[in-house]
Amino acid sequence: MSNVPYVILASQWMDRFSEPSVMWLVLAMPSTFAGNLTIVGSVANMIVMELSRETVHIGFFQFLKVGLTVTILSVAVGVAIMVILFR
Repeated sequence: MSNVPYVILASQWMDRFSEPSVMWLVLAMPSTFAGNLTIVGSVANMIVMELSRETVHIGFFQFLKVGLTVTILSVAVGVAIMVILFR
């Protein structure tokens, strides 16, 4: 499921948590990372790859190699910030 429809779906559950404002941040953080991991993780990624195919070729696994690193670092930093802010 794409990130925007998932956030719309999950928005129904936010009031059920004891700290809804914190849960909105918890939901927002990883949902913005959707395009970092793979080419198909974001429609924008696929559009850029299609438009640039004449000048450069980036394969799925080449993208994944960088995307996995970026995603892991982003999640680690995001979780660290959440822990510091909401301890």
